[in-house]
Amino acid sequence: MAEQRTGADRGGGALADEVEVALDLDAIEREGLHIEDPDAGPVDDDRDSDVDHLARYGPLESVIDGFIEAYNAHDLDGVLEVLAEDCELPGLGGDPQGFSRACDDLWDRRPHALLTRGLVDDQPVAVLWDVCTGAQTNGGWERVGLFVFDRSDREDAIGLIEAIEDPATLEAAETDDPADDLLEGARWEEWYEGDGD
Repeated sequence: MAEQRTGADRGGGALADEVEVALDLDAIEREGLHIEDPDAGPVDDDRDSDVDHLARYGPLESVIDGFIEAYNAHDLDGVLEVLAEDCELPGLGGDPQGFSRACDDLWDRRPHALLTRGLVDDQPVAVLWDVCTGAQTNGGWERVGLFVFDRSDREDAIGLIEAIEDPATLEAAETDDPADDLLEGARWEEWYEGDGD
């Protein structure tokens, strides 16, 4: 704990308004050095929000990572493996069996689309990206969908995946763009058609 003494307590003259802080070195070793401004008001300690975030979403985040990896690899078995048997998928086939048909359909319609992990208000989400097409695009990636998740009773399974159709929420999602090196070969047709040699 820090002890505060004013310059007047020390008998200082011109430095009477200066604040001297004596540090408890044991506390510094336990919790790290925190310099606080007494006039700044309450301190927003990110450690508390990190602990809360991990408690709420920690196990779910690793399952979401598995889902994203399987989806991007077009691994239907891997996608279904992380879904709870009673997983709710409104607008995405309704249940895991319907979702498998929805994935096949999406992979047929958007064969080069992929997911990246993101956050919306500290909630883990997945952002669906597709390669821009058309005469007025630069051929880069564009956001085309957003999925939110909730866990099931099992920690190693997803209990809900819901597509969010609000463009403002899609754009507000904090995520990294897919790597530019993924653009080359991102279109599955290129794999099937070959390079023309």
